[in-house]
Amino acid sequence: MPSHLFRIEKLEKIEGEDRTTQAVLARFGIETINKVKDRHILVARNQQKSKCLGLLIAEYSQRTTIKITYIHVKTMWRRLSIGQALLKRLEQDCMAKGITTITATFDQQNHAMNALTKSQKGWSDGERLSAYTFKSRSAMEPILRKLEITMDHRTKQTEIRPLSECNPQDIINASKINHVPQWAQLNTTNLSTAIADLSRVFIQNNQIIGWLITFPLPDETLDYRILWIKEDHRKTGIAIRALTAIIRQAHFQNNVETVTAANNLGNPWPKGFFTMHSKNQVMINFVNKRLAQGTNQRNTLIYRDKLIK
Repeated sequence: MPSHLFRIEKLEKIEGEDRTTQAVLARFGIETINKVKDRHILVARNQQKSKCLGLLIAEYSQRTTIKITYIHVKTMWRRLSIGQALLKRLEQDCMAKGITTITATFDQQNHAMNALTKSQKGWSDGERLSAYTFKSRSAMEPILRKLEITMDHRTKQTEIRPLSECNPQDIINASKINHVPQWAQLNTTNLSTAIADLSRVFIQNNQIIGWLITFPLPDETLDYRILWIKEDHRKTGIAIRALTAIIRQAHFQNNVETVTAANNLGNPWPKGFFTMHSKNQVMINFVNKRLAQGTNQRNTLIYRDKLIK
């Protein structure tokens, strides 16, 4: 039954939205109408349509899967079931589009999201994920240099090519042929939102054997979201070579030799974010050996999904 206090609408354009909504969208790099079309954005408004009360942003991560990347209800409008209404509308829209799965990954301390997904029928109990955020150049630089020295002594048998130089359809086809796990699968939608010059594709004998795909997050954070390599190539150093090159390019381009307290954030991306799925052994090994040291921030995330019937 529709509420007499608010209504839920799908966002079709940015022009005319209030400054707060535009600022939130800008944090996710959604500043043009084309970027709006790449995602599914729902807005909760008062009945007069004069105020934004809540916002949900989701992105199409696979052909039949959508991922919630942001959901927020303004403080004074909470406890009115706006969050539940946003989720319900998302489910209805997904059913109409043939999308069968909704996923959400959020911080363990996000009690509101935890309670919201728990209160809704059909959501899984959830998988706990470990995540690291690094934002200190002085902490990461020694680790990075050690990696670069190690890689200099390795034989380079595999080509590592920027995503921007690859045919997206070839990568999508490889994602299907190689029986890639769901969390690592690629499609037109997630490739279009990836940062092409900071993502890599691994090629051997003209065959794609893996990839490292990065995405933008709010607050100038680079998300190292998808790292996958065919099992028989996982101990060759490919992942370390790719990660080392991207970390250097993304976070340490300028003034590396003169890090000060006022200049201790990376440039042009001040922060990097790594998430480890329980079955992503390549990323787990890298994080445990490299990022678990020093002053990097560790978080526990919760991953939940819901099958839409």
